[in-house]
Amino acid sequence: MTPTKLLTIYPTAKTGSNPLPAHINIPHETQYLSIPETDLTASEIALLTSLYQQEIVSKPSIKRSPWHAFLTGETAILPSVSAPVRCIYFDVRFADNTQQMGEWLNLFDALFEGRRTRFLLTETSGVLVEEKTTDALTDESLASILTVLDSDFYAHSSCVIGSYYDVSPQLPAYFIEEKRLFQVHLQHLTGDSVVNIPKLLFKEHASQMTADSVILQQLKEVLIAQPDTVSLIKELWKNEGNIAHTAQKLFIHRNTLLYRIQRFYEQTGLSLKSNEALFLCYLLVGV
Repeated sequence: MTPTKLLTIYPTAKTGSNPLPAHINIPHETQYLSIPETDLTASEIALLTSLYQQEIVSKPSIKRSPWHAFLTGETAILPSVSAPVRCIYFDVRFADNTQQMGEWLNLFDALFEGRRTRFLLTETSGVLVEEKTTDALTDESLASILTVLDSDFYAHSSCVIGSYYDVSPQLPAYFIEEKRLFQVHLQHLTGDSVVNIPKLLFKEHASQMTADSVILQQLKEVLIAQPDTVSLIKELWKNEGNIAHTAQKLFIHRNTLLYRIQRFYEQTGLSLKSNEALFLCYLLVGV
């Protein structure tokens, strides 16, 4: 049976220049015919393997990853590690649809110096589990590197960096919530290619609080109508309320900044010099 015939039998199969993980990959001319393992029965996999045993290029299935089995609850066996771990969730889409996932994944893996393992969640997204090191990549460093990768591969990638946890029976519960936040993030992508879990939690709970309070909804309307004030609040929050640093970042005089803070207080009764008021306002506009 030719690969062309298989393509008609398995409409979810794809052709591309690289073999795909969690697929049966059959070379065909200069490309690969990749059939998702999830669309095949055990008998079909055995049959295809027998028919094309000389040609099939295997890629590790997500089902063979001990970390995947542990985090998804398939097994209670704790992976053997010597340090806390974090999950880095990634999604990458290629503009020219040339199936460069394998090459992209190899370069992505090489970014992380500690012990790590990776498995896919879908054909475009996955999880890298990394042990904690003293020189782990920061959010900013990873974002800069992804910008270069996106340019080289004509791709658009997004990453969510999870928090560090000790490996314990509670870890799968943390994974489930982080994965949910990652999936929600993919549905509402912002300009940031890399975000962390605390920021996503902050955003989610801020939205819930605003939806439940007519007072906060009214205040948010006031803020949105004042772009300069929104910029002031975001920068003041980043600089932990430091007036001098905020004025410098906004390229305005310190007295000008104090005047704007006073004007906002007269309008709303909220002093941005107060940690509570600054937090509340940032909750409404900073995410």
